[in-house]
Amino acid sequence: MEGIQLASAYGILCKINSVYIPEVNGNHLQEVSKAVRKLDAFSHNIMPLILSPSSQYYKEGYRTPTPAEINKIQEASSRIMPVMRHCRQCRADAVGLLGSDWSQTPDMLPMEGKFNDKQRSEFQDKLIREMENTSKLNDDYTDYFS
Repeated sequence: MEGIQLASAYGILCKINSVYIPEVNGNHLQEVSKAVRKLDAFSHNIMPLILSPSSQYYKEGYRTPTPAEINKIQEASSRIMPVMRHCRQCRADAVGLLGSDWSQTPDMLPMEGKFNDKQRSEFQDKLIREMENTSKLNDDYTDYFS
């Protein structure tokens, strides 16, 4: 929580990722949205648990949430803050766009990946404008982007 607060204070956009495990945090993710919203996180990505037969969750009998359960918690959290709904399982080293992984084509990657303060601010402003234009935001948090 302190990291989110500090990063936000420095103008870094913070997207929170949560893995939805019905028996573990099914009744808690809405509270997570409330808490991170207060710390100025800009988006909450709530994605379902994907079980692997060798994982501890599988061995202990946990289950993957149903699409209806995922929809319900995303909808409830979206009344608090913007919720990312298009997430797909990805790798930590993935580069590119959903459905278009560029990580195997290094020639597609820019050599310089650093932003100065002005470039970072311009990029963040552009990202927020795009979110405003493409999101179906609830009136409760429309002012969040202004």
